[in-house]
Amino acid sequence: MGKSRAGNTSKPHLAVDAYGLPNAFRITGGEVHDSTEAQALIDDLPSGDALVADKGYDSERIREQVEAKGMEAVIPRRRNYESMVAFTFC
Repeated sequence: MGKSRAGNTSKPHLAVDAYGLPNAFRITGGEVHDSTEAQALIDDLPSGDALVADKGYDSERIREQVEAKGMEAVIPRRRNYESMVAFTFC
């Protein structure tokens, strides 16, 4: 159980296959960001052609981990991606 403004909460983190069937499952407190569980979920996945995720999982670390498993990372970039890259290389 985690704390949020609404009180005690929990958050399921789930990886599913192309048919929507679960492959990996983890549960954390509600205040934990989704991307913190991504590494463990990706490690638990069988190999495949692609990993599809929402922009909450847009990070180079996650993209590199997905590509290391031989999959294509299909993750939309966050709105501020270009400004982050420009800041990183300045």
